[in-house]
This record gives sequence, C-alpha cells and structure tokens, in this order.
Amino acid sequence: MSKLFKSGLLITGLSIAMSSAQSAEITHSFNAGAGLGFGYSRFNFKVNEAAGVPSVLRKYDLAKNTPLGNLSLGYRLRWCNLMAGLEADYLFGDFKRSGDPNYLSNGATSRPSQASSNGAFGAALKVGYYLSPDVVGYVGAGIETRKFKFGYIIQGQPADSISSSYTQTAFAGRLGFDFALSRSVTLGAEYRKAFYNGQIKQNGTTTVKFKPETLDTVLLHVRFTFDLPKTWLAQR
Repeated sequence: MSKLFKSGLLITGLSIAMSSAQSAEITHSFNAGAGLGFGYSRFNFKVNEAAGVPSVLRKYDLAKNTPLGNLSLGYRLRWCNLMAGLEADYLFGDFKRSGDPNYLSNGATSRPSQASSNGAFGAALKVGYYLSPDVVGYVGAGIETRKFKFGYIIQGQPADSISSSYTQTAFAGRLGFDFALSRSVTLGAEYRKAFYNGQIKQNGTTTVKFKPETLDTVLLHVRFTFDLPKTWLAQR
C-alpha cells in the first residue's frame, strides 16, 4: 500500500510538473492582415499677413472624415496570458479638404486653402493580455510617417501665397483587441492616434503655421496567423 501511495504521489507530481512546463511554453507566430475603417483629421492654420498695418492674423481648421483601408504584417510572442508583438502596415486613405476662410478676413480678397494626406506607413510595438484563450486586449506605441500638402492662396497676390509639401514622422499610440475564430484566423478592432508637429512656411509678407491637429483612425481587421515551432520553456 505504501509503495502504491508513493507511486501515486510521484505520478501526480510528474503530471503537475509537465502541465506547468507546457503552460510556460513560449509560442510565436507571424500574421498578415487587412482592414477597413474610418479616419478623422483636423488641420489647423495660423496665418499672419503683414502687408498692412496692423497685420492680419487668422486662425481656422479644415476637418475631414474619410474611409480607410490597411495592409499589415506582424510577429507575436505569447507566454501564458501575456503577449508581445511587432507590426508594420500601410494605411490607404485620402484626407483631403479645401475651404475658403474669407468670412474671417476683411472681405476684400478670397483666400482658398487646402490640406491633404493620402496614406501612411506605420510600425508599432504591442503588449497585451489574454482575457480568455481566444481574446487578447493590447496597447501599442510606435511611429507613423505621412506626406502632407497644404496651401494658402491670396487671389491676385501670388508673391504672398503659399503652397508646400513635406514628409513627417510622428509618435502614434494604439488600443485594440483580437478575437481568434480559429488557429489561423483572427478578427479585431483597433483605435489609433498620431501626434504630428506643425510646420511654418513663409512667402512674401505671409506666414503660415500648419499643424495636423488631429489624425485618428478606427479599423476593423482580419488577420491570418502562421504558427511557428514553440521556442523554449520559460521554466526549467
């Protein structure tokens, strides 16, 4: 009886140890995905026209909602309920808006303005927690790179009008979750916010400070996962 009891304890101990080791295994995978969603942009203009005395200062925004799409490639590690990953993607979308702030001027001359950005490269590091075996919530921090164009046209005064384009990289935060439909297919949703600096452009007697005040993105996506061999045991 004593030998049977000891054998039972040994088998139980081995089972617990093997179960703990398996749960501590780190798995990793690649994924490729595509998404659809919407973006909201608000472009801020601060214009100083110093041709007259006193000078004229104008402040106004051009805002735009637009549908977006994206393609992504990613890599993930999972240990127990913790997740870490890297992702790179490209956003497709046409943030283009034009307007005429004539109502802010003295009414003498029209001033059509425009701002646009057509797409963005992005990359982010993500960390998350599995709320259940199939659902993971995560936060991410990374970068986003865009080309912007903006213009401020004073009709009849080309020497004082401004047209400019430039490329800038900004910090971008992410918040989202993924739900695994199967071992190879995942659905998810993600919110992103990019923080861009402004640019100052001067021509003649006109100075424009242009700033992408808000660039927000909401995406629904599907990812296809390609499992890789388990890497190592976190506990020996």
